[in-house]
Amino acid sequence: MPEEQKARQSAAMTGRKLSDEHRAALVEAAKRRPVQSEETRRKRADTLKGRKLSDESKAKISASRSRYESEKRGLAITEDVVREIRRAAESGTPLTALAEQFELSYSQTWRIARRRSWSHVE
Repeated sequence: MPEEQKARQSAAMTGRKLSDEHRAALVEAAKRRPVQSEETRRKRADTLKGRKLSDESKAKISASRSRYESEKRGLAITEDVVREIRRAAESGTPLTALAEQFELSYSQTWRIARRRSWSHVE
């Protein structure tokens, strides 16, 4: 990891309190991660340098990340919720009512309804 990125992460974590269990879980997760050599990282970076992703590939990556966030992290927003919000907004339901119903902020509900976020969901 580049030193600049380490410094940014360190600054973001400053003042954050972790429980002993959380700290132990982080240590265990780090132990299970395979270690890549600097040479391997450099080869991968060189392979991808200058490569453009198609719109289809970008959409697949975005959808995969969204599924991971909603399923693994237990977030309130899933693709089904997004579809329901959009359907209700199109039929005239006020966004404030939708925000309360799904326990989201008004701005997040607005971004979903206007396809500013979760744009990969039809």
